[in-house]
Amino acid sequence: MSDFLKHRQLPIFDILFQHFKDDSTRYEAKLALLIGMNPLMNKNLATTFMKIIETVLNESANNSIFRNNINPLRVGLMLYRVIDEVEANYHYSENST
Repeated sequence: MSDFLKHRQLPIFDILFQHFKDDSTRYEAKLALLIGMNPLMNKNLATTFMKIIETVLNESANNSIFRNNINPLRVGLMLYRVIDEVEANYHYSENST
């Protein structure tokens, strides 16, 4: 993991964030990846992620992440965990969005 920390720009976050924006399926797997990569994030990436989640949660019911996943309760709980960790680790204000 120390090799990852030496890089200034990790394209994995750009790709993962694009998938968060464009595809409302398989959110459980995407959130699990993000939980694992949380130590590699910085404050700018955390802010970008929170802005993406804000737009995703404002989608209509037909394109909701809760409707397009097998276990919507697990997706909701994992999303809550990720948001809580981002707020705690990167001091992201809950009033920013």
